Amino acid sequence: MKYWRIAIFLLVHQAHGQNSQSRIDSLHHFLETASGKELTLAQVQLASLIMTINLSEADSLIERALQSSEASGFTEGAIRSLLVKAAITNYKGNWRGSEQLLNKAIELSDKHSFTEGLAYAYTTLGSLNLRRGQYAEALDYHFKAVAGAQSLGNSDMEVTNLLNIGLIKQRVGALDEAEKYLTEAVEICEANGLDFRKAQLYINLGVMEFSRQNIGSSIDYTKEALTIFRRFKDQPNTAQCLQNLGFAMASLQKKEEAFAYYNESLAIREAINDQSGIARILLNKARLENDTGNSDGAIPLATEAWRKAKEIKDHRFLADAALFLSEVHESIKNPMVALRYYKSYAAAKDSLQRSMNESKIAQLTAEFEFGKKEQELALSQQALALSDQESEALRSRQLFLLTFIIALIIIITTLIIYHRHKQTRQRLEQQLLIERTKAAGLEREKLKQELNHYAGQLRQKNELIAAFQTQLHQLEPEQKKGLDEQHLNQLAVELEGRSGHSLSWEEFRLKFDTVHQGFVSELKKQHPDLTPNEIDLCILLKVNLSYKDIADILDIGYEAIKKAMQRLFRKLGFASSEELRSYILQV
Repeated sequence: MKYWRIAIFLLVHQAHGQNSQSRIDSLHHFLETASGKELTLAQVQLASLIMTINLSEADSLIERALQSSEASGFTEGAIRSLLVKAAITNYKGNWRGSEQLLNKAIELSDKHSFTEGLAYAYTTLGSLNLRRGQYAEALDYHFKAVAGAQSLGNSDMEVTNLLNIGLIKQRVGALDEAEKYLTEAVEICEANGLDFRKAQLYINLGVMEFSRQNIGSSIDYTKEALTIFRRFKDQPNTAQCLQNLGFAMASLQKKEEAFAYYNESLAIREAINDQSGIARILLNKARLENDTGNSDGAIPLATEAWRKAKEIKDHRFLADAALFLSEVHESIKNPMVALRYYKSYAAAKDSLQRSMNESKIAQLTAEFEFGKKEQELALSQQALALSDQESEALRSRQLFLLTFIIALIIIITTLIIYHRHKQTRQRLEQQLLIERTKAAGLEREKLKQELNHYAGQLRQKNELIAAFQTQLHQLEPEQKKGLDEQHLNQLAVELEGRSGHSLSWEEFRLKFDTVHQGFVSELKKQHPDLTPNEIDLCILLKVNLSYKDIADILDIGYEAIKKAMQRLFRKLGFASSEELRSYILQV
């Protein structure tokens, strides 16, 4: 369960319900008689209000506003037009074009000392970079925007940027810092009566507390947010709060309360035609039914969720629903149906594989760049401090160079400063070495966890294939009547091929070589007479797997593994398999 909201704010405040439509009608009427600067500002404001309703009309309005403001030299109008144009361009999916417009707005605002334009441009650029996973750049823009909002006295904008800063900290795992910024934003909301924004903060705090396993605090925050969203009649956010509460209650095994929240959220999702939200709630209800032993009640709910995911072509959710249905049907001894849903899961997973890999690469790159930028910032600040000290020393030498005594004092002072600087640099280098060592250790630990996860996946794949094949062979001849045995075998082979496509022994070997660099080469160097199969056994022992797990992964009988291990430890000159395992773990 994850709630993620990224707001792109314009130069006008957001309006809700009747007030928004009333302002739109009023501005349409005003355009008929307005002229000059008033006409430009009215066009900008109207475009910002209708961009989510009528994008083409908003685009036409802002183009006219840009032309009139540039023709009349109305700089403020041009900057406001650029900001709204950037938002419209972003709605069209052209984030590069949006970024170019925002940079142009920053250039104009800086040139003409228009603080409001700078603050809004920084806010929007921060949100754009956050969406792209470029956290270091996003933080830089949001902190600049916070400073601008404070100088303008714009508490709503300040809260926006603090919220996004908190979300970035939460995304990179700095939960304590995230809580600090979100709590600061809540205090600003309470001091300025920004209840709707406070609800947005509460729902994010609720999600963060849930991730910390503080379920009680999570529920309290979410209920506070729910009360406010209901007062504002905000249906999507109300439905999200109810869904989050249902999930929290389910984690506490409170089935009736969980179902009550899920059903209320489902009614709202259906009223606003949120098909993705409907499918998610149906699958949550199915999981709860299955967890409480009611597989018969879980199957129709999960099936309906699977159908909706298929209709809206949500492959990620389709894979979740199909895998759940496959596991449930397998648990009730219905192998043919389980096989069918597993094929659906494998197909959906295959379609997601490329995008998932690209997303993972982007996320890891963003996290690396985030840490790199923070280190660069710290080093830059230290270099600036050193530079200031050196400049001061230079000025001192120039002022007191006339006399020998003062010159001697300057020399001594310079030596002292140099010695201190040298110590400081050495201390910083030691700290940097420690941080790099810690980072390397964390990365290695992460790779080890992924390696164990790969091993588990490989083992589960073979177990699932074996289970399906066993169940198919155990079918009574009467049950096989009308079924082509060759077709059943073809399905089993296809299942094995699908599973093997998503995770193979070669992929496991690549991940192992990344974690345990040099293990295989060192083993071959010390024991050149080892066969490839014996090396594979040593690799799985290095991961510290049991004989049963090794048998499952290699798809070999348990007794065959035991005999192979006996031959191996005797070949290497050990008295027992325990001595062999201890030796392998130390290589």
